[in-house]
Amino acid sequence: MKNAALLTKHRKSHQLAPILYDIGIELVEIDFFDTDELGTFSGEIERKLSPKDCALIKAKKAVELTGLNLGLGSEGSFGGGPLAGFMNWNQEIICFYQKEPEVIVFAFAEGPTPLKSLKAESFDDLKQKLSSFDRQKWMLRCPDGILKGLSDKEVITIHQPPYTEWPVYLEPDFRAMNSPLRQIMLQKAALNLAERLQSKCPNCAEINFWPDGREFGPICELCGQPTNEVKALVSCCKSCGYSESELKKLNGNPTYCNYCNP
Repeated sequence: MKNAALLTKHRKSHQLAPILYDIGIELVEIDFFDTDELGTFSGEIERKLSPKDCALIKAKKAVELTGLNLGLGSEGSFGGGPLAGFMNWNQEIICFYQKEPEVIVFAFAEGPTPLKSLKAESFDDLKQKLSSFDRQKWMLRCPDGILKGLSDKEVITIHQPPYTEWPVYLEPDFRAMNSPLRQIMLQKAALNLAERLQSKCPNCAEINFWPDGREFGPICELCGQPTNEVKALVSCCKSCGYSESELKKLNGNPTYCNYCNP
């Protein structure tokens, strides 16, 4: 069993540890570095680095603070995605960092999430909307600051009639320990990391032999021109350069053809 340090203030080991333990990695969670210095969801501290850079910094800092050879860092983001304007998008990135010899592996999970800011027009409307998000915690912006980590019961207590002015605006507390839906995505990212750490290059046996690459252009069934769809997934070893392609689609859909459907 190998030990790996996980740097987090938000108890992410609850989602990561059981999955990584199954492949021989035991997490040591440390919280004596303020990861909020790299940015906060609530916006008090601006995030100036990309999510990947933040995750890598956390993983390296975990190694530095503990003296272990393995470190993990995690970073989540909300917004954008292919459904922008219709549904919020959650992406989770986990960085696995080995100091000697240096190895860096990024794992990912992403998908739509119903989590978003809420607007309630009345007390009954507030209770109804909160009931859709089991165990989710909330943030409330006040003139003198931000109240964070509020349960639905606390939110309802604060807004008991007749003292509340409607409408009321709430924001999800996206921190991992306060967001069950985000916890599910973190577990998916941990599974992706476990798979990457066990997927080895057929040529040199280096880890993270994973189909991150894409080949486009299956031939349109109507006109024979390349479409904009994914034709094959490509795995390329970052150590020796060996690559393999897995064909996913040979015949293209005219819907994605620039000639048939410009």
